[in-house]
Amino acid sequence: MMNQLFIWKESLPPHCSLITDKVSPTSQNVLDAITSFIPAVIFFVLAFQATMKAIYSLRVGENIGALAVPVFPARFLFAFGFALSSVALTLHFLCTFFPRKPAIKA
Repeated sequence: MMNQLFIWKESLPPHCSLITDKVSPTSQNVLDAITSFIPAVIFFVLAFQATMKAIYSLRVGENIGALAVPVFPARFLFAFGFALSSVALTLHFLCTFFPRKPAIKA
């Protein structure tokens, strides 16, 4: 529980540091950038594909069940979730190149 609170407080993504603690800080930054960039690209592709599926579902008028419930709102929400994940990972990728400056304590 304390580990989760620390991750939330420091706004860090959860990670396992058994191996990365043994390499240099530069290598840690490179690994961090790679592990943020690759999933960001994958989530972007998934968001694009899900958006195309949602638009197709909207155009065709895809329904489900006996009450003819439209499917496209759920498909758009799914695509939106992928897009938000992609944006978050992209911002994390960019933050590896521009680290925060420590606050000056008076």
